[in-house]
Formats: sequence, C-alpha cells, structure tokens
Amino acid sequence: TWSLEHIHAQNALGLNTVDQWSEWLRLHRNALESLPEIDVADRARLESEIDAAIPEITEERFHELEEALAPHFAPRGTGTAEEDEHGIANLALLDSRDNSALSNSMFEVKRIAVLERDRAGSYIPICTRHVFLKYYTEEHSQQLHYWSLQDRDGYLAAIERELGPYLQDGDDK
Repeated sequence: TWSLEHIHAQNALGLNTVDQWSEWLRLHRNALESLPEIDVADRARLESEIDAAIPEITEERFHELEEALAPHFAPRGTGTAEEDEHGIANLALLDSRDNSALSNSMFEVKRIAVLERDRAGSYIPICTRHVFLKYYTEEHSQQLHYWSLQDRDGYLAAIERELGPYLQDGDDK
C-alpha cells in the first residue's frame, strides 16, 4: 500500500503517547551527529537533555525538546512555507509501513531512514530516493541535511518536465 510522505515534516502534533515521543526524540538524537553545522557543545547538551527526558517524558517536556531541536534540523529559511506544506513539491511516495515509521520526523531523520531502508532492500520509488539523495537540487544550492526552497523548486521543475508532455493546457480541451 502506497502512502504520501511530507518531505519536510509538518510538525510532531500527531504524536500523543509516551512511546511516540520517546521514539521521535531517539531518532532525532541519533541524527544530531550528521549535522555538521551544530556546535559540539550544543550537540552534547541536547543529547544529554534528551537522554535525561526519555525515561520520564511528559508532553510538555517533549514539546520543549522538539522546539529546541527544530532550528538545528530546519534552520531559518529552509523550512516549508505553510501554504506549500501539502503541495506536491513537499510530497514523496513511500510504502505505508516505511511512511508510518518516518512520519513527523525532520528531513535529516527521514533521509537517514530512507537510505537505511534502501540498503536493506526495501523498495523505495526512484523519485523518492532521488529526493532524499538531493538529485533534483542544483549543484550550487546543495546542502545535504535540510529540505530547502531550492530543493523544492528543483523537485517541482523535474516533476513538471517529466509530466508536462502528458498534461493538457486548459485551453486545449
């Protein structure tokens, strides 16, 4: 069964259990290592805070940590504008089992998970794989860990280029 995945996470509002909060924090804690821009001391502080919070996580503490992590996983200017959140330039196709494991995670967590699933033999649709490998992003705009406006624009241009010949203009009916 196929499912649409938001490339840039909407947010973690759909998470409402201790297990979901703990898993989200664990995944994002592990992904902190792959972010080169984060200060070593800041990374260590966040990891320590997450480690301390997980055993007795509350909704309030989860949202505090989510807010503290967000700027590191989606720096200012790299996130999806609210009006583009559900647009095709922010959507990819995944098997529903893979999607449920990734939903509500930030781009870097999803990127790591998609690559792990691909290596393990999960079928990842080619365009979805290309999204997470930054295949559609122009070389001068490359940055691996965030889903930026340039990424979305490149992805949308590729979709339009491939599907354009199959779509009719409204005037040609």
